[in-house]
Amino acid sequence: MVSKVGIWIGYTVVAVAAFLTVFVIMDKMTDDTSFEQRFISKDLIILEDSALSAPYNLNVAYSFDDSYEVFFGEKCSLTINKRETPLYSGSINYCAADINFEVIYSDILDSGLVIFDKKENVFEVKVSE
Repeated sequence: MVSKVGIWIGYTVVAVAAFLTVFVIMDKMTDDTSFEQRFISKDLIILEDSALSAPYNLNVAYSFDDSYEVFFGEKCSLTINKRETPLYSGSINYCAADINFEVIYSDILDSGLVIFDKKENVFEVKVSE
C-alpha cells in the first residue's frame, strides 16, 4: 500500500512541473520578440499587397530593427525571425499573389531595410544596396 507521504510527494512533483510549464509559456507569450515578429511580418505583407495593387510605379523602403531576418518564400509567403534562431521558428504570413507581375525576391534579407521596387510588370523585393 502506498503511504500518504508518497502520494503527497507525487502531488508536489506534479504541481511544481505544472507551475514551471505555465511559467515558461507565460514568459514566452509576454516576450516582446513574438509581438514584434508578428507586427513586422503583417506590416510587410500589407505593404507588399498595397504595392502590388498600386496602379503606378513605386519604390518604397521599409526599415526595422536589424536583429531580425526576413525570408520571402514561394507563393508570396514571408517568414521573419530573430537572428540566431531556426528559420521557421518565427512568424509566417502570406500575401495575395498577383499573377500579372513577375515577382523577384532576394533570398534572405538580413538587413534592417527592405526595398519594394515596382516598375511596369516587375515587382522586386530586396535589401538596401
